[in-house]
Amino acid sequence: MDDKEQRLSQQLDAMNLAYAQKLPDKIAAIKADWQQLRLQPAEQTLYALNRKVHGLIGSGATFGFAEVSKAAQALEDALSTYNHVLDTESALSTATVDLLLAELENAVNADPGHGKP
Repeated sequence: MDDKEQRLSQQLDAMNLAYAQKLPDKIAAIKADWQQLRLQPAEQTLYALNRKVHGLIGSGATFGFAEVSKAAQALEDALSTYNHVLDTESALSTATVDLLLAELENAVNADPGHGKP
């Protein structure tokens, strides 16, 4: 490996590490939006929640967190029932979302190497 390849590899490793360090805050923000949506359903909160979850789908895959991406996709799919009905008593149960959020948290450490592609 030449110097240029080594520098690139180091930069990628640094980006993966930075992403891994930010994941707990990203998931905490998703959980906070979910709690807010449960307490006071609002389209703005739903939009913010969906945007954050959707962002994890792509970024998880990009940075080598396939399990995070997969868990975020399952959560996004479940939350899609809220796109037409802002009602916490809709087909989507609170317990279901809580379970999917727990799976998302567990996915952070699911991959050996924690994000190493």
